[in-house]
Amino acid sequence: MIERVVFDPAGPHPMMAIVDDVLQSLQPQPGDDDVAWVASAPGGSLEEATLPLDPR
Repeated sequence: MIERVVFDPAGPHPMMAIVDDVLQSLQPQPGDDDVAWVASAPGGSLEEATLPLDPR
């Protein structure tokens, strides 16, 4: 049985959470827009999320 979730355990700022809290945060909320969530990218647009090509 999993008792806790650890984020970034080897990093400079590890964090721990209770499993029930993590699961609840992943559940859809009444105001969520599924299409916008799936279509969006970090930074707000797909263009901003693309990475430059490796020039090697």
